[in-house]
Amino acid sequence: MKLPDAPKAIIVWDTFKGQNNNDVRALLEKNSIAEVVVPAYTTAFYQPLDVSVNRPCEK
Repeated sequence: MKLPDAPKAIIVWDTFKGQNNNDVRALLEKNSIAEVVVPAYTTAFYQPLDVSVNRPCEK
């Protein structure tokens, strides 16, 4: 995934275009936050809060 050797944080998100733009990526890079983009409709597999917290609240 070409992540830095020692990032301060890693953000995992889907390909939603509202958050995935050059300004946001520059801010993440400035703050040593590595970005990992997962394919659409797969966040439930990669983001446990989607399954354990968000989904019950949505229902």
